Amino acid sequence: MAHGEFLVRPYRADDAPGIADLYNRYPDGPNRVDRKLDAAMVRTELSDRGTALFLVAEQQGQVRGTLGMFHSCGKRAAGPGEVFGDMFFLIPGLRGGGAAAHLFVEAVAPLAARGIRTIRLTTDPANRAAYSAYLQAGCSVVGDGMPDEDGAVELVNQVPVLVSLLRTHFPEVLPPDLPHAELWRRVITGVDGPGLVVGSARALGRPSVRSAVSCGPAHVAVHADPWTGEVFATAVGDGAVREAPDARAPAVRPGLPAGPAPEAHGGRGAYAGPTTVRSGRLCLSLDPGDGTVTLHHGDHLGPLLSDPWPVNGPPYATGWRRPAAGRRLGVTAWDDGWAVTERHPGGVLTRDSRLWGGSLVQSLYWTPDAPAYAEGGAVPSGAVRAPVPVSAPCLRSALTVGLRSSVLVQGQSPETVCAPAGRNLWPADATDFAAAGHEVTPGRRLSWWAPYSGLSVTVEWGGGIRARLLSSLLLLLDSAPGCAYRVDVSRSHGGAQAEGRVPMAVPGVAPPDGAGGGALPASAQVPQRPLPRREPAAQARWTPAIAARRAVHRMAVGDDEVLCSAESGGIVSWRRSGARVLASPFPRFRAFGPNASWRSGLWVTRQPVREDLRHGAGWGVPPPGTAWSFDASNGVLSEAGGTTSSEALAWSFAFCAEGPWSAVVTSAAEPDGGTEDVVVWLTPASGREARALTSGGPGDLWRLERAAPWQQWCREAALQLADGRWLVTAALRAEDEVLVRRTAHGPLLALFARRPAHLPFTARMPLLLADDEESAVRHLRRHSGSSPGASLSCPPDRPEPGR
Repeated sequence: MAHGEFLVRPYRADDAPGIADLYNRYPDGPNRVDRKLDAAMVRTELSDRGTALFLVAEQQGQVRGTLGMFHSCGKRAAGPGEVFGDMFFLIPGLRGGGAAAHLFVEAVAPLAARGIRTIRLTTDPANRAAYSAYLQAGCSVVGDGMPDEDGAVELVNQVPVLVSLLRTHFPEVLPPDLPHAELWRRVITGVDGPGLVVGSARALGRPSVRSAVSCGPAHVAVHADPWTGEVFATAVGDGAVREAPDARAPAVRPGLPAGPAPEAHGGRGAYAGPTTVRSGRLCLSLDPGDGTVTLHHGDHLGPLLSDPWPVNGPPYATGWRRPAAGRRLGVTAWDDGWAVTERHPGGVLTRDSRLWGGSLVQSLYWTPDAPAYAEGGAVPSGAVRAPVPVSAPCLRSALTVGLRSSVLVQGQSPETVCAPAGRNLWPADATDFAAAGHEVTPGRRLSWWAPYSGLSVTVEWGGGIRARLLSSLLLLLDSAPGCAYRVDVSRSHGGAQAEGRVPMAVPGVAPPDGAGGGALPASAQVPQRPLPRREPAAQARWTPAIAARRAVHRMAVGDDEVLCSAESGGIVSWRRSGARVLASPFPRFRAFGPNASWRSGLWVTRQPVREDLRHGAGWGVPPPGTAWSFDASNGVLSEAGGTTSSEALAWSFAFCAEGPWSAVVTSAAEPDGGTEDVVVWLTPASGREARALTSGGPGDLWRLERAAPWQQWCREAALQLADGRWLVTAALRAEDEVLVRRTAHGPLLALFARRPAHLPFTARMPLLLADDEESAVRHLRRHSGSSPGASLSCPPDRPEPGR
């Protein structure tokens, strides 16, 4: 359909080169990947996702925009009657004048006729123009509205099911020949009525997000689960609320303790057998509801590996953040694992998961036309694992490795190379465009080694399996049934270059001494000059002050001046000798990455545990309604400082007489509180080209100076400030981790600390300023060569600041 000077039409195969060129040309293009796309990648991506509809905006014969509706976005699988909206893009010259709305309407309006009830999409909440447009178009936020590790929030739009209800019960309101644009207008704005209204409600005893529309005499409404966006109830006219077809049970809120494991609705009844198998310190667990297998170790926080149920394709209705729910799986328990089956047209897929010693072996089988499997269920005794028939599906497994602070090792000696495991360090991050993932040489293996625990996870696969890395911790395996892959867990100690490992030549990753690419090994010792010691003033107190016409509290210690604002929820200024240490928008707020309300240079939040793949590491967005108060009564320099509190969470920022500044967080036990992460966030006053030093293991350091956005988990880190000094920090407890991010707005540094349920909690983030890189390296070496908590901190026998 034409609109002004451009034409909206369905995708054709010969559009692929133009789409690749469009996405390559614009840095703000959708589904960014730090490598050049080509036509083959575009065709593969559209095929793998299960494209329900893909529209192209054409102008003068050139592709100028796109919008697709898919059954999977790669990270999340859509449920029955749902699609994901993605690849929404228009060139800058077409972004005004209603062009974006027209493209969206043309894509969305036909979906109701295809039985689609819900449209899901993700967006950057800091992109206020797009975010507001989606809300005005009837979208509602799923969950708590906090951006996930990808920097996105999920939205749902129930307009298709509203259109279907209106056409079924009130055909005079939406006649079949109504143009798409007019149909959308009537649903959104109404006809002699209030139009579309979205808000919180309750239905059938459950909380819901209610989307209702009134068009003259027509009144319809749908109720969706606020944490999943799934429609579970509908109402027509003034009638009663009724359960929707295929309604599911209420969702468990992320971060809260889960209830009993979901049932597996196989043809032989719900599975009630064991869901865990142990071997020494290893524990293998199975979710019989969706088939996900996770491998844990007693010395690691979170899973070592997560492996969802393999899906057949293309298209692949899979999601490594949220797999497809509601599968009809049959489970048979063995002493060392399970055989899980799923019925497909023409046969049954079986995955054997066995934990043997320190190895997990995943074997995939296809049994064609097996009558005994017609309703799903257990593997019959003596079942024949037939050769792979022509009609057998191609299977995709998405393995997420949980060793966040690790070194990625590829190959076998003497050709073993290694690199820091970090998102968009190596390989290029292709989580938004899987077809552009890094191809791993057939028959090779990959290992991830966590230096401080010594744990190593190695994935090996044989012929017939295609392997791609979508990021340093996400591995796709495409295989035919009859193949197997093995996951070995071992423990070894030594530097990143132990056992003949050679650092990869990765652009932007180099040793601090600048000699070649890779890590600075422990053998490359920096002269150990005595570290400078700054004597603080004898007394220092927080005193009331005014800054930028706002009430703040001020503390001066030697050459340092710190300002705290309860209104902004944190430290809004830290200067040494007049030079900024922290960046802050005070007294205003603005976007920093997907955080649309950045207010302070140092602040504290809580979030679901970092290993939860549904959310991952957030972006420091405080929950709505969070308020802080400041108590300046104990302005003692040593451990007192100011205290900022919100409910059971309290933290202080103070100078320790025996060490650096520290952000100290405490929390009283909450009777109903679940396990969560408490995070200290800070934005260093660094230039856009700032360098970072991160630990790769005891004695090993990496220098990172990539221009593209990236992130890395580690235990110690140093970031260069705009004036040449370095800000150094470290994790002091075994369960704590440091996260370093480079964004378009500058670097972001965070300390993630685990707060257990029902127990008091204290965590500390030490912050030290080094004069130059050599000094920063010495500080990092002192800490990385010691046990957690041995340096960069106040002595453990001294009382903590604020107590």
